[in-house]
Parts: sequence; structure tokens; C-alpha cells
Amino acid sequence: MEELIKALTEGESRIVALVPEIDGLEGAGVTTVAAAACADPRVVKRFPNGVAWLSVGADRPEMLTDQMVDRALEVNGESDSDTDWLEAVATGRLMDGGEWPGPPGDGLLVLDGVRDPHLPLGALVIADHVSVLVTARSARVLPDDIPVIALPVPRWPLLERLSGELGVRPAQEPDLNDPRSRAAAVREVLSAGLAGLKLPGSVARLTELGVFADEANIPAGLVRLLWKRTAELEPLDCELTLTGLSALGVLSRAPDREVVMIPDVIRGHLRAELAAAGSGEVHRALMEAVVEAPTRRSPRRTPGISFSICPTMRHRPVTRCPTSSATGRGSPAS
Repeated sequence: MEELIKALTEGESRIVALVPEIDGLEGAGVTTVAAAACADPRVVKRFPNGVAWLSVGADRPEMLTDQMVDRALEVNGESDSDTDWLEAVATGRLMDGGEWPGPPGDGLLVLDGVRDPHLPLGALVIADHVSVLVTARSARVLPDDIPVIALPVPRWPLLERLSGELGVRPAQEPDLNDPRSRAAAVREVLSAGLAGLKLPGSVARLTELGVFADEANIPAGLVRLLWKRTAELEPLDCELTLTGLSALGVLSRAPDREVVMIPDVIRGHLRAELAAAGSGEVHRALMEAVVEAPTRRSPRRTPGISFSICPTMRHRPVTRCPTSSATGRGSPAS
């Protein structure tokens, strides 16, 4: 973490990336380390305008470009109502000497869990005006000119968390450099651990999340509608179920957006379990939930997005960081 803090406070580049030392390893703890670094007094002092956080995960870049601009404006200056900053970034005008509203602020934008190379390209534009920290599971999605810090991974935090919470260890420790070996270890822990929980309702609700496609995070509101149809859960019961599943490390709630994030290796297990049990009824319930879901649109914000204040970095209103999650632990998707 010291290397990251030094890069943020003393480095010459206004954009830096943090990735696991093992390329492509999800749940390696980069989100946890990034959040801890952002809360460090030296980083807080370096960025008096605050730290804005955007959870990226599985969502596509076109869904998040406006959110990235909004977050940058939070720690850079107030938006000029006569200027379309989203259009300015999209067309590259800010790369050609264009000015943001107000002077470039001493703020930091964190893009957490980047998977697509197009978003870091946009971050290069943003970095001319605010500092940017990108976390990703692989440096392959990053432009070549972004400085990269590799996080050592002596043990796999995702597997350690699952094993600790479920009380099950894999019979053989996985080869962390082998995706198939990692997936097999997670399946073994989940199969034995969830069966031993004696919470069939929660396990069934978790398995139902395997119905969602991999290419996007899961809207929390849609989860509530699905569970209302499959188990007649009221909103409070849904929140309690999500909180309990988050405590187990099988999913996490984004700290800045109303979405549920599940590591791909866990999603694969849920999808297989749902298929084995028969997914027809859950698919029908999901389609009914989608039809029932309200369609709200905004020119700047994605439906279901919420904003709040990071308690550890409150110099001005900024998007909440993941240092005060429900479980007090890092995101399993980090």
C-alpha cells in the first residue's frame, strides 16, 4: 500500500493503476487496498477537494461515461450548465486545450474494477483535470502509458473469505495462476459450505441470481422484484437477505450505486446450480419482474444510481467510498 500512497501523493503522473500481481485474478484485494490508501491521512491531505468513487465492475463503458464525468466534477468544480461535459469528453475536446469549469481541483477520482479498455481511455482525458486511480484485475485493459502498480497476492483473499465464512477448505489448494484450478476450488467451497448453512431460503435466493447475464452488474431493485415473485419477500426481507449474503462474501453491494456485484467465478457456480435445478420458473419470474420494473430515464444519471458522502474523506460532498461497507470488509469482487 505504501507504493500506491507514494504514487498518489508524490508521483509525477496524475493517473495510476492498481492490479493484482497475478494477471486476471479477481477478488485479489485491489479494492480493499485502494480504499485504505484513499483513507490514509497523506492522501486525504494531498486531495483537499475529496475523493470520488465509481464502482465499475461488469457494466459497459457506455453506461458509465456520464457517471465518470459527474464524479470528476464533484471533486473538480461545479458544472457549467451551458456546457455539455459528457459531449466534450466523448468528442475529445478536453484533450485539445478545452477547460473544465473552474480551475483543475485537487481531487481524486477512483474507477474501481475496470474491465473494458475504453473506460481507461476516457480516464486519460479526465486525468488532465483531476487525478485518477484505476483498479483492474488485469493490466491488459489499460493503455500502455498508465503507470501500473502490481499488488502481491500470497494468498487469494476471495477464497480465504469464503472459506472462513463457510467453514470449508478445498481439499487441494488451487494454483492461482490457473483459472480452472481457481474455479474448481471455489465450487468445492461453495457446494459444501452453502449446503451446511442450514439456511435453505437464503441459499435458494442466492442461486436465483444465477439467472442474470454476466455482462452487467445486477440492479438491486430488480433483485427485490425477482425475490418478491419467487419467494414473496418484502423489501426489508430482501435487504436482510442481501446483507447476510454479503457477510458470507458471495456478493457485495456497490458503495456508490444501487447494484449487486458478484465475482465471475461465483456467478459461474450459481448459473450451473440453477441450471441443474431447472431455471424455467426463475427465468419467467425475472421476465415478469423486468416488465414490472419502472422505466425512469435521466439525461445525466443512470436509473437506480444513488449518491452519498464518504465519511473518511469528507472535504466536500463526494461519492461514498467502500470503507464503511455493511460487513466492514473489502468487496469480494475487488
